[in-house]
Amino acid sequence: FEPYLSSSSKPYVHHMLIYICDGLEESDLEAGGNCDNGAVSDRVTQCLASLLIAAWAVGGSDFIYPENVAFPIGGPDDKQYAVIQIHYNNPNEDSGMMFITH
Repeated sequence: FEPYLSSSSKPYVHHMLIYICDGLEESDLEAGGNCDNGAVSDRVTQCLASLLIAAWAVGGSDFIYPENVAFPIGGPDDKQYAVIQIHYNNPNEDSGMMFITH
């Protein structure tokens, strides 16, 4: 896991966590937002207490599994999702920040 941070967002990203979750529904995938204010479903909130597979924080290096290690995600009969949680640090409350996903 190697985070890509644009130069404009780099000063604000504090850390990223990636979880593997089961039991999400298509409607869970449409919303994003603050996990603490009800912007995401209860299923997504529960996911964030499940299986953490990668993490990155400011000053950290890329997260790379050793060559002889793999982590299976999904399969023909297994609907799993990777959910990324990103925490930002904006103590000066700078304006003009937008959250965009691709």
